[in-house]
Amino acid sequence: MRRRACLDRLPPEPPSSSSSSLSPSPGGAGTLSVVLRMPGGERVERRFLTSDLLQSVYDFAYSSEQVPNHFSLVMGYPRKELRCEEGGGPALGTLGLGPKCAL
Repeated sequence: MRRRACLDRLPPEPPSSSSSSLSPSPGGAGTLSVVLRMPGGERVERRFLTSDLLQSVYDFAYSSEQVPNHFSLVMGYPRKELRCEEGGGPALGTLGLGPKCAL
């Protein structure tokens, strides 16, 4: 049930393009690609707009069958745990993530 609710809350995935970057596209916000490393070593990847909130990445993670009930999203360098604030923020573009990041 939780997995389904998280899937329903996910914003649409931006289209793939060779020009995907953190810089804004002609249509608006930039994009970034997030790779999540699961406990079993698997990797799942999805594109997000830089204007999407961190809650969207948590929703994406929770929608996977491989994720445990309790987990943290952690940037590798500099090592930093990413926590959602009230309201689902902050926006991904404000976190210092590269155009393709692994959490």
